[in-house]
Amino acid sequence: MTMNVNKAGFEQRLARISSGRQFVPDGVVVARPRAVPAKKAPRLGNALYPLSIVMAFFLGLFTLFASRYVRFHLLGGAGAGADVLADYLAMDMAMSMVVSFVIRMATNMKSPEHLAAKGFGIGLAALCMHMAVHRAPGLFALIFSDAWVRGVIASTQPNSILFLTIGG
Repeated sequence: MTMNVNKAGFEQRLARISSGRQFVPDGVVVARPRAVPAKKAPRLGNALYPLSIVMAFFLGLFTLFASRYVRFHLLGGAGAGADVLADYLAMDMAMSMVVSFVIRMATNMKSPEHLAAKGFGIGLAALCMHMAVHRAPGLFALIFSDAWVRGVIASTQPNSILFLTIGG
């Protein structure tokens, strides 16, 4: 008889285990498990991601322009050397990196892709901003000064790239 009782208890335990329910002592409240829906990727976020990389590139262009604008007004004038842009190329790029870092802290553009796009924008602006001055001297004269624009046009050639502070 003891054998039948033990066998019946064993089979009850097996049935309870196979049903997935566990023994809960009295007084313990167990919440029912809720079905968690799978997260869907936000479509708008996925669609705007490529645009955010393009915007990071333009942000890099803007940071170099802004750093040159700030340097121009802080130092007051065209600069000491004959080559207005190339003389301050390293300082402009360093200031742009600082501004880019501040913008990185303020925005959500922290991925390596965004940092690379901003870096390419800064580099392109550093090497090619003088071409924009050649194409739109009146606009840059409004922003900077006539003397600065004349200095850039005199020290650089149109359709050239500044490389290692050597104007085209």
